[in-house]
Amino acid sequence: MIDFSIIDAKPFHVGNILRKMRRAHRDACTALGGDLHHELSDLYGQSSIRKAIIQNGNLVALFGMKSAFCETSGFVWLVLSDGLSPQSLTVIRQARKQLDILSVGKAELKTTVPAADRLAVRMASLLGFSPIPFQAKNGLLWMSRTSTPQNKPSPHDGPFVIFGLPRSRTKWLSSFLSHENHVCHHDLTAEVSSLSELRDKLSVPGNGTSETSLAHGWPMLLSWFPNMKIVVIRRDVNDVMTSLEKCGLKIPLEEIQYRNDRLDEISALPRVMTVDFNDIDKMSRKILFHCHGYHVDDLWVKSHDANIQIDIPERLRLLEDRHDTIAHIQDSILAKSCDVTMHVESFSEFYRDAKYLLGMHAKEAGPMDGMPFDPDIDMAMALYNSGSLMICTARCSGLIVGYIFFIISPSLESRGILLGVRNIWYVHPAWRGRLGLKLHDFASDRLRERGVSALTLRSGVRADGPRHFKYYERKGAKDMGRLYHLPL
Repeated sequence: MIDFSIIDAKPFHVGNILRKMRRAHRDACTALGGDLHHELSDLYGQSSIRKAIIQNGNLVALFGMKSAFCETSGFVWLVLSDGLSPQSLTVIRQARKQLDILSVGKAELKTTVPAADRLAVRMASLLGFSPIPFQAKNGLLWMSRTSTPQNKPSPHDGPFVIFGLPRSRTKWLSSFLSHENHVCHHDLTAEVSSLSELRDKLSVPGNGTSETSLAHGWPMLLSWFPNMKIVVIRRDVNDVMTSLEKCGLKIPLEEIQYRNDRLDEISALPRVMTVDFNDIDKMSRKILFHCHGYHVDDLWVKSHDANIQIDIPERLRLLEDRHDTIAHIQDSILAKSCDVTMHVESFSEFYRDAKYLLGMHAKEAGPMDGMPFDPDIDMAMALYNSGSLMICTARCSGLIVGYIFFIISPSLESRGILLGVRNIWYVHPAWRGRLGLKLHDFASDRLRERGVSALTLRSGVRADGPRHFKYYERKGAKDMGRLYHLPL
């Protein structure tokens, strides 16, 4: 009989649990850097709730929550010893009960889990935590648990999607999973012309896809298909880079690491099957059953002994020919999958990250007579350093998707009055809708905080300029005549 109790934790429990900590969890945390004893002691000291789990007289877990009384969210932490089995139904029931208690008055609980500790990730998933999109980075997974109960759809409804890094046998899997009435596409995002076409193809009963560049779109796909069946193929990033180099494919390490972070998030979702690259052959039957819901015969397995890979030269030609379309689709996926945040930034931060967007802006607007696109970076930096330039940006997962500039200057007509003169204003096509207006409102509020009393707003004749005056009039701006451009 198991003697199981939860008591108020004491300071000495911190050192006790660290000595008994699961080796895999310790190794994963150590790999992320930092002093475990120092960090756990800090967490313990900052937590308003601290509990110890005692099993048969032994400390087997320590957990707590860091949150102020008035806050609507809390940060939960949990450390397990080798003496506690996460598969134990008793442990899971008790942990869920404690989380329900901690959730009283809190709309959301958050936690972090080392992505390398698969058992810890699984435990968090069983406790109701789901990964927060675009928060996984460098091996650390952020997860949240809301007070709203999650739906539990049937595991055999909806399309199936295989997520993996390039050079992870995703092409082989697309062939292997195209069985009987099932069709498994490969890298659909390189073939379709729009998001609606992508959705239509995945909506066909029995259809699925094996993807190497769609991991960032998992929130969008789940919003389309809540019952989607998912398999994640994990391959070491260094091995992927080596394989890419051998094939002559050039993808930056940062991009591969970014995609790998997204795979961390997907692997932590409920009902997701995660398979190591080296285990694909022995797990192939289980992968097919997970996706299709039935077992495959030996003949089908033997027919896929061959090494099936993409035609590299043909793929490079496809990527080159469809570069603009693929880039637009990828941007549209990102727009559907992550939240946009707005910021006031320095010019150096802006220019470092927005060169690609400035180029899109210049191409869309076209040149002004006698004024080629040749930004004066030194002048912009000088204006910013003098406090005369305010830059507001909209970012999605770190990517700048919109910006607006205001020149701040004193009024020559009214002593002591500061004016905000609107300069460049642009939003990436994939994020257009109301984002541009929200960004303008955000900038107006920041200018007001800086003491700006009035705005001078321009409605140009290029790109979307002619539409701006309607927005200005709705905001109460008055028409003060026309602005002319005269080359000399």
